[in-house]
Amino acid sequence: RVILVTGASGGVGSVLANACGALGATVILHGRSVKKLEALYDAMVAANMPEPVILPLDLAKATADDFGNVATALQAQLGRLDGLVHTAALLGSLGPIEHQSFDSWLSLLRVNVAAPMGFTRALMPLLNASPDASVIFTLDNRGEQPRAYWGGYAVTKAGVATLARELADEWENRANLRINAVVPGPIRS
Repeated sequence: RVILVTGASGGVGSVLANACGALGATVILHGRSVKKLEALYDAMVAANMPEPVILPLDLAKATADDFGNVATALQAQLGRLDGLVHTAALLGSLGPIEHQSFDSWLSLLRVNVAAPMGFTRALMPLLNASPDASVIFTLDNRGEQPRAYWGGYAVTKAGVATLARELADEWENRANLRINAVVPGPIRS
């Protein structure tokens, strides 16, 4: 299996990347810090897991062309994709809306909502070619039950939940594709 984990150098992402590697998957490690990705890569290789692939990309600045280039490179390098797990997320600042900046919200929207859509859209041909592909979104209960001071983070997590529901509905007749959304609970990352 070939699995792309966004935010692989973070809390949920690194645990998931290691678990997939331990089960024999070739893991594509996405993150923005090359140093952290290299450390994760080295640890996985030292543990005799299949050699992972490093994919550095800053989602706050990524464009549709960047996602398209990733898809082209993965097609050429690996020829397949069986899973896409969206764990990358930006928390932003917590506090009253009047204390949150517009630019911060734009970054939150780009990383937490636009990037999962961009990755999923660009990688659809590879996922669709798999006999059994899965796309997993990580959600947060603050998106489903928003509370004061969670601002842009809660709004974007609600957006990701909606994206997951839309895709599940669109793919309902595709036997080889499935969508899952998981609320992992509080994470110290």
